[in-house]
Amino acid sequence: MYLSLYRRYRPQSFGDVTGQDRAVSVISQAVKKGNVGHAYLFSGPRGCGKTTVARIFAKAVNCENPSEDGEPCNVCKSCVSITEGNCLDVVEIDGASNNRVDEIRDLKSHVGLASFSCPWKVYIVDEVHMLSIGAFNALLKTLEEPPESVLFILATTEPFKVPVTIRSRCQHIPFHSIAMEDMVERIRLVATSEGLDCQDEAVWEIARQADGGLRDGLSLLEQAMALSKGELSLASVEKLTGGGSHGELCRWVKGFSPEMGSESLVALDDMFLRGASVERVLSGLYRIFRDLWIVSRWGDKGLGALNPSPWEKDFIKETVSRWDEGFFRNMMDLCGSLIPQCRRGLRKDVFSGMMVSAMIPSSPQRKVPTAEVPKVDDKKDVHTKPEVLPVSVPVADPEWDPSKTPPLFSHFGDIPHIVSALAFCSISRENSIYTVNVPDDRPYSFEMLSGDRTAYMLQSALADEGWEGALSLVWRDRVRNFPSLSSINSPDLPVSTVDDQNSDGAPHEEGSEEEGPIQEERGVLRALKMVRSQVSGEVLYFRKDEEADREDDVEVE
Repeated sequence: MYLSLYRRYRPQSFGDVTGQDRAVSVISQAVKKGNVGHAYLFSGPRGCGKTTVARIFAKAVNCENPSEDGEPCNVCKSCVSITEGNCLDVVEIDGASNNRVDEIRDLKSHVGLASFSCPWKVYIVDEVHMLSIGAFNALLKTLEEPPESVLFILATTEPFKVPVTIRSRCQHIPFHSIAMEDMVERIRLVATSEGLDCQDEAVWEIARQADGGLRDGLSLLEQAMALSKGELSLASVEKLTGGGSHGELCRWVKGFSPEMGSESLVALDDMFLRGASVERVLSGLYRIFRDLWIVSRWGDKGLGALNPSPWEKDFIKETVSRWDEGFFRNMMDLCGSLIPQCRRGLRKDVFSGMMVSAMIPSSPQRKVPTAEVPKVDDKKDVHTKPEVLPVSVPVADPEWDPSKTPPLFSHFGDIPHIVSALAFCSISRENSIYTVNVPDDRPYSFEMLSGDRTAYMLQSALADEGWEGALSLVWRDRVRNFPSLSSINSPDLPVSTVDDQNSDGAPHEEGSEEEGPIQEERGVLRALKMVRSQVSGEVLYFRKDEEADREDDVEVE
C-alpha cells in the first residue's frame, strides 16, 4: 500500500524529530532517568510533531533494549509492534470522534486491566480539547490516581480549552512551530531521498507555504512531485499554490515603476485570476514591506535577524535602496489598515487600484507636479473663471520644502486611502461649487470619493480652509453632487442633490401643490445625510413614526 510522505518519513527516534529540541530533551531525560510521570499534555500547532513524539515516547518506555540516551532501539518486539500500529498496549484515541461520556467510561474500565506484553500501557488521546465536559469529568479521577504502569499522553492544538483541573494533573510540554531553516533542511532531505533535484528557492517556497507545520510541507512536496519530472522547480511549486506566492510578489515589487503602472495592475489581476485571494496578497505585501523597512532602518543587522533565503537576501539588497524608510512604513500602515476590510469583502479591483496609486506618488523616479493657482484679472468677474486648487502631493525630494504641502492634504495625512484617491485629481471652484475632476483611468478613485462619509470629510476639510461650498465629483460622464454643509444644517435652505431632481433631471418647482410634502421629504433627506456623513455604513431603511402608527391601527370587524 502506498504511504504518503509524511507517514513514510515519520521520525522513529527522538534524534530524528525536527525542530522540537526542548520538548524532546525533557521527555528523553525522563526516560533516561526513569522519572516518567503518569500523564503528559502536549500542546502546539498542527503538524509540529506532537503525536509522533507521543509514539516515540511509548516505544521508549516499553523498549527492551533502550540506549543510554533513552532512545528506543526500534528492533525489539515492542518497538516493531508499536511502529506498525498493532500493539495492544498502546491505544490511540481520537478525541474529536470519541468525545462522549460512555466512551471515556469504557476506557476507564480497561485502564485497570493488566497489560498484554509491554511494561507500560500507554493511552494517546489526540485532540483532547474536543472532549465534552462530562467526558472530562469522567477522566478526571483516573488522571488523578491512575493504576500503576499506565501512561496518559494528551495532545491538543488548543490547550486553553482543556479544563484547568485536567491541565494541573499533567506535565504540560509545549511544542512550537518549526523554524524555516529546520523545515527547509527536512524537506530537502526528503526530496533528495526520493531522487529529486531541488531548486533552492522551490524548497524555501514550500517551507513558507507550510507556515510552521512540517506535515503540511511534506504534503505540498508530494503534490509538487506529481507535477515535476525528476526536478523540483519553483515554477511547479507556484503553479501548485496559485497566484500570490512570496516569490511572485517579490518580483512584482522589484519590477514596479511609475511608468509601468498599468502593467503592474495587469499583473495583480493575473494573480487573482490564478486563485490568489486579496488577504493572501495583502499579507504577502505587508511582509515584504516589513522586511524592506527593517533592512532600511537597521541595515545588515536587520537582514541577519530576518534569516531570508539566498534569493530573498539578494532581492532585499537590490530593492531597499529604491525607496526610503518612510515609504516602507507608509505601505505597512496601508496594508495593515486594509486587512480588516479584506475580511469584510474588499473588491479585488479596488485593492489593486489603491495599492498601485499608493506606490506611484511615493516613487523617487517620478515627481508628481502640483497644479498652480492661475492669476485672475481684477477687471473680470472672478466667478466666470474657475479657480484651480492644488491637490497632488509632492514626492519625497531632498530639495522639497514641506511648507509647500497643499493645505487640503494636512487633514488626511493619516488616512492613506483618501490621499491615494485624490492623487492626480484636480479641484476647481466656480460660484461656490467645488468640482473634483477624477482622471479617466482611475474609476476606483471616483468610487472611493463618492461615499457619503468621504465626501463629508472633503467638504469639512475645505471648510476648515475657508472654502465652503457645494461639492461635485466628476469622472467621465458620471457626476455626483453634494450640497454645501450650510444647506444641510440650515432648515430654510432646500437640499440640492441629484436625489432631489425629477425623473427628467429638472428640479422641483417652488409653489407647486406638493411643496409641503416635498419640503418634509427634503427634511428627511437632510437628516439622513447628516447620519450617513458621520458613520461608515449606509442607511438601508427609514420609516417615520406615523407610518408605524397607521400599521398598528387595524380595524376589527
